[in-house]
Amino acid sequence: MTMKEIAQSIPEEKLEDAWKVLVDLLLTSSKANRIPVEMSKAILSYWQRGTLNSREGVQQLLEAAVYAEPEKAMSLLSEKLMLPGLAKMLARLERR
Repeated sequence: MTMKEIAQSIPEEKLEDAWKVLVDLLLTSSKANRIPVEMSKAILSYWQRGTLNSREGVQQLLEAAVYAEPEKAMSLLSEKLMLPGLAKMLARLERR
């Protein structure tokens, strides 16, 4: 499964919560410097257009969260968003 497929599997009603918890994780991470510059620029672009809560915006945030804090990203999916199946898929993807 790809990151895009994982993002597409997040239920519509959870997208709002997803982008908020992922942004919080990224803003408080001491490891945000691991995120590639181009990805940071893409996230900024989504923010400027007001589309961070879109599927594509959440996908970018999720990818960035995996770069910065993979374990926390999986924990957020499982515990905060109540999507343990997606967290397991993310774990398998991250191990590759």
